[in-house]
Amino acid sequence: MTQINQLSSTDDLSGSDLVPVWSQTNGDTRKVSLTNLAKQVQTLNSTSLTEVTQFETPTTGAVVPINANGVNTLLIISGASTLASLTITLPAAAGAVDGQDVAITSAITVTTVTYNANGATAVTGGQTSLSTTTPLRLRYYKASNTWYRIV
Repeated sequence: MTQINQLSSTDDLSGSDLVPVWSQTNGDTRKVSLTNLAKQVQTLNSTSLTEVTQFETPTTGAVVPINANGVNTLLIISGASTLASLTITLPAAAGAVDGQDVAITSAITVTTVTYNANGATAVTGGQTSLSTTTPLRLRYYKASNTWYRIV
């Protein structure tokens, strides 16, 4: 087999040109067309999650649902004064994407925060109060059907 560094080079490529790849599954070298390689790269890039920002000005005792399923969300809580309690409903587990994040920050103090897992098994590490200095980020892991605090 010709060594790759012994091949002649070209700057004129077409979609049917072939590129060598190592197949981890099969343990050997295979070929793939540039067209199929480009499709795979596009698929990998399109699976990265985008982020949306959701602004809420709740009252004490309110339930704030995270509106976006399948995208990372930054939830910003604001208001005129301290809230005694607030419930945050996380995206439905049925529509959540593995690795999806929900970041929560507050411009006011919330004395007691509870989380509705919305079909997930649990919310692990969600803090029980919020202030201007205690933002948090939760990440969904499909394998355990759980939201985990990561920051």
